[in-house]
Amino acid sequence: MAAFIACCARSGSTLLRLVLDAHPELACPAETDLAVLVEQHVAIDTGPLAVRGGPPGEAVPAAHGRARAVAEALLAPYLEAAGKSAWCDKSLSNVFHLERLAEVWPEARFVLLHRHCMDMVLSGLEASPWGLAEYGFGTVAQRSPTDTVVALAAYWADRTARMVAFERRLPERCLRLRYEDLVADPDGVVPAVLAHLGLAPPPGRPGEELAARLARPRTGAGPADHTIWYTPGIHGEAVGRGARVPPDHVAGPLREHVNALLGELGYPVVDDAWGSGTPGVAATSAGGVELRVVRGHAVLERRLLPAVDTAAGEPASVVVVEAEALAGLSNGRRNLGAALRAREVRWYGPPLDGFDGERRLLGPVARYLADHAGDLAESVGSAP
Repeated sequence: MAAFIACCARSGSTLLRLVLDAHPELACPAETDLAVLVEQHVAIDTGPLAVRGGPPGEAVPAAHGRARAVAEALLAPYLEAAGKSAWCDKSLSNVFHLERLAEVWPEARFVLLHRHCMDMVLSGLEASPWGLAEYGFGTVAQRSPTDTVVALAAYWADRTARMVAFERRLPERCLRLRYEDLVADPDGVVPAVLAHLGLAPPPGRPGEELAARLARPRTGAGPADHTIWYTPGIHGEAVGRGARVPPDHVAGPLREHVNALLGELGYPVVDDAWGSGTPGVAATSAGGVELRVVRGHAVLERRLLPAVDTAAGEPASVVVVEAEALAGLSNGRRNLGAALRAREVRWYGPPLDGFDGERRLLGPVARYLADHAGDLAESVGSAP
């Protein structure tokens, strides 16, 4: 049995690979770029026919058969060593060759793994802090060298659109899987993935199997998420962290394209209030400031603070603080300006009249955080 995972980078594919590889019948190796090999093999095999200008006839199906035989011969030693009969490939290059793979392996099943665009963007930035050179980001970085958010959002949109189009064409062979659902309910999701691949679930729980696998010495080679080997198991702590990504970087036609795909996949769309913890923010007149402590998109605590010009009613401004930043802000180790730039602290409301306006508004917020960040952290379970 053959199966393929298609995804963007930083979407949890290494996690899924290790979970599937724990199955007693299924081998899921590190990235092989098997699709690239097959594509090149078919191109070389049918090259003389293209030069002669003749009709393809049976040449392409025959080339497919020969490419498949080569690929499976290369995988045979791995399967034999693992003592398994079925295999699943999760190379990042698969997303560009889905049609070819479906033709070469007409019985193969596909798992299309998705993650929210903004979470993937933040994960990509954190995984490549010294430049977008890894995970296939280099080509998109060249298209937008001065804005890495634009580059990564365009990367996500291109690959996600390919997966959505392929699923529409061959829905019976595809399983749509969201990373967020996988980490939220592995005991329910993993058996569904295995059933799609024609396999019965193993007796153990996916999280326990993965933890046992990660506790053993690392074996094998190949590209993979560098953080997985220091992860204790399946968790959802990274879900929603893309709330920090500034929405104004994903604007115009790019935002429209991203939001159309997010809506198709059942995700929250990106608007100007992105990261505030609510779909919209009251910002109509001078008034109080609502301080929100959030973790991702979840609002953990709300406090109403006076602003420069306090008025009754709904707060005119909202200041959002990530729970993880509270400790540094309370003990003075985290500068408020640096936190604003990193969007660990975010401002939503009417336009400020320059830096002096920002200081007048955020001055009371900074003083409140200095006095109360400790008890805020304690109340939301993020102790300093």
